[in-house]
Amino acid sequence: MRERLKKNKLLSYILILICVTTFLALALYDFSAILIKNEQKRGIEDIKNLSRKNCQIIENEIQQYFVVLEKDAVALKEEDITAERCTEFLSRMEELPGMDFTRFGIADKNGQAQMSTGESIQVQDQSFFRQAMSGNRYITDSKENEEFQAIVAVPVTGADDSVKGVLFGELPINSMMLLESLREREDVEGESGIKAICLTNTDGTYLLKHGGEKREKSIEDTLRSLKFDEENTNITDKSQVLQGMENGEEMMFSVLNISRNEIVMLTPVENSSWYLYEAVNREVIEREVKYYQKDMLFLTVKILILFIGLIAVYVYYNVKERKKIQTLYRELSMNEEIYRIVAERSNLCIFTFDGIEKKIYFMNEKYKEFGLPGQCIELSWLLKEMEKNNLSAMHRVVRVAESVYDYVPEIERELFVKIQGKNRFLRVRLVNLFDKQKLVSPHSIGMLEDITQKKENQMMMKREQDFRKSLLSDCMGYLEVNITEDRVIENSFDSGTSDQMRGTFTQLIAFYVSKKVLPEYKEDVLLRMSRQAIQECFETGIYDTVLEYQTQEADGNVYWIACNIRVKKSEDQKELIAYLVYRNIDKRKKQQMKLEKEATYDTLTGAFKRQPAKERIQKKMQESLPQGCCHAFLLLDMDNFKKLNDTLGHMCGDQALINFVKIAKENCRRQDIVCRLGGDEFIIFLESTVEDAVEKKIQSLQEKFRVTYEKDGKSVTVSASIGVVMIYDNTRSFEELYALADKALYRVKTSKKGTYCFAD
Repeated sequence: MRERLKKNKLLSYILILICVTTFLALALYDFSAILIKNEQKRGIEDIKNLSRKNCQIIENEIQQYFVVLEKDAVALKEEDITAERCTEFLSRMEELPGMDFTRFGIADKNGQAQMSTGESIQVQDQSFFRQAMSGNRYITDSKENEEFQAIVAVPVTGADDSVKGVLFGELPINSMMLLESLREREDVEGESGIKAICLTNTDGTYLLKHGGEKREKSIEDTLRSLKFDEENTNITDKSQVLQGMENGEEMMFSVLNISRNEIVMLTPVENSSWYLYEAVNREVIEREVKYYQKDMLFLTVKILILFIGLIAVYVYYNVKERKKIQTLYRELSMNEEIYRIVAERSNLCIFTFDGIEKKIYFMNEKYKEFGLPGQCIELSWLLKEMEKNNLSAMHRVVRVAESVYDYVPEIERELFVKIQGKNRFLRVRLVNLFDKQKLVSPHSIGMLEDITQKKENQMMMKREQDFRKSLLSDCMGYLEVNITEDRVIENSFDSGTSDQMRGTFTQLIAFYVSKKVLPEYKEDVLLRMSRQAIQECFETGIYDTVLEYQTQEADGNVYWIACNIRVKKSEDQKELIAYLVYRNIDKRKKQQMKLEKEATYDTLTGAFKRQPAKERIQKKMQESLPQGCCHAFLLLDMDNFKKLNDTLGHMCGDQALINFVKIAKENCRRQDIVCRLGGDEFIIFLESTVEDAVEKKIQSLQEKFRVTYEKDGKSVTVSASIGVVMIYDNTRSFEELYALADKALYRVKTSKKGTYCFAD
């Protein structure tokens, strides 16, 4: 009977092994299929990357022609684009050595081009002209005498950086040698599998060609004899290819016939109307996939052999381990009394846990220190008591007890409990024993240790480490100072050679401020870093302060520093300790100041924006006026501004706004406010002036605001109409002042522009 059971058990193991091996083989087959599919995708992606790199090489070759023309375009920045000047300039360009261009041309913004050959042509409808006038460099092609010519164009900008014309040059595309570097980089028809590399325009015509059929003059000729592989591509006919090229799209598709099976990649060349056409033999990818399939087959066989070997090893060691456990169990039974004797002399609370009866037996008298009622307690009673005080600790004890049934050899947990009104940290460790049938033994051995003092020391050390870490992060240096004794405890700046750097804290700060801090900050830094100031902050409950100032190095470099001062009592609570951490905040501070400036001032004119000006005016209105003084609120409108923009252009209009604000600032005091409300509307707030001076100031300003601007034989005169509100008290709001001034300004605009009117 026993022999039959053993035989059935062996057959069961063999059946399980066969099932697991079959499952593993199928899983490896699926895994191999996924990897092969990914390898195919990777091959396709490699082709895309190769085409993009080749396209980048062509773009780099074209770059040199743009550079040549852009250098010459800079020389035209201050020149007028007239026929006479263009002819003179083009003749100089023709004389320059090392030029590949056959001829040059300069076109004005109306498309009228003067050529270096002396002729004058219209290029307004040409794509290179439109692109260059948009501020872009561009290269396109044209065909003359059965030979393709490249037209390279760059914008010509004026002194105001606006595009005023186009400089372009022509040269044979064959002379540009664009495909030569690609031929050196990739062996056509070699291991790379490239069948053809061509440069084509958006019409599909081959401009340059290497490889492929010689009779094919365009992409349309090439695709006419091929069939699209609809299973591996979304493009199914040549019209989609040509449409995609017109739209400037990157495309990949697969084509085939009896003798050809190719992957075609069309990549647009930047800043041009050209495409790079590359045809790659698909067999290159298929060859790699076949190698991969063969490797995966060998790998699958190896894994299966390894798996069967591991199962055999596992069975061998499992039998061997079972014998060891039986021997160990006998030894444990013999040594149980020895453990009891050792437990009585241990500093730990030793216990055994009966997993069947769920009782705890203590083997020494240490249990009394933990407030336990007796040498034997029920697990259920212990859990109820712990539930009253600490639910988390109770769950940890339950997990320790359940480890007996989970075949866990040993488990350790830390508990936080309240014993006799005091918080205690305990560590409990349980070692589980098993009999020869691998069933749970009636007893497990455990140890209970009070680690309260050790835990408190660890937490104190961690708090100190975290404190120092947070304090010193991103710092360029720090000081640890005993404020009570005026003593430097630690100084990361100390080079070991300077006596001043090793003196008292007060001496060190005085030396640092005298050598490093800018004069306008010295007094404030000395005051706020003094022992007295730090102690006063601590006594008023301010434990963290930040001081920002500027310092200057010996090489003259000036930058912003933030000093974080944190104060606390020493461990014995007798002395005051301060940590001074210095950080370089120059980049952040300058960015902050830049943003504040952009939010306050108009970017074009430099005048105040509406909201900042409103806040400053309201603040000045709240201040009391000196005896016999008043404020004046001036609302100004620039006359003929729209006519100036329409006649002479917006650039001239912008310059007029800049000049308007400049005149206002130069003829007003430093404390007066000049604000641009928007468009051509401004506010001037004259602070604390006298009534007689206001009208004289307005007359002076109007005289200076009357300016005539001329351009191309045309002229426009601008002036200023002004509505004035006199302010003798602080009873009116900004909105009321604006409304009154606006009414006065309206009377001026409807009666006689360029004058002024006081509000009622």
